[in-house]
Amino acid sequence: MLPFFAGIGEFVMKDSAAVLASLKPFQRRTVEYVYRRMYEDADPAMKFLIADEVGLGKTLVAKGIIALAIEKMQRDCQWLWGGVYHPWLGRGYH
Repeated sequence: MLPFFAGIGEFVMKDSAAVLASLKPFQRRTVEYVYRRMYEDADPAMKFLIADEVGLGKTLVAKGIIALAIEKMQRDCQWLWGGVYHPWLGRGYH
């Protein structure tokens, strides 16, 4: 489950699958490609530029990449997250 800001002082939990499900196929492919290049390649990219026409959903693509990155961080650092209180989650995360 990933936290997304919903309003002042309020967080809503969503999973990355829900974020990715809201994307169009070409946006999802872009998210998967960028994620793979930044996190899975033997020589990962440290930066990535997404450029296309106005209105094609660069912000939604960024949201998808962030959702996957947070999920990866949670998996990779699960030993650190377990039972620790996180003010931005509002409870212990397991």
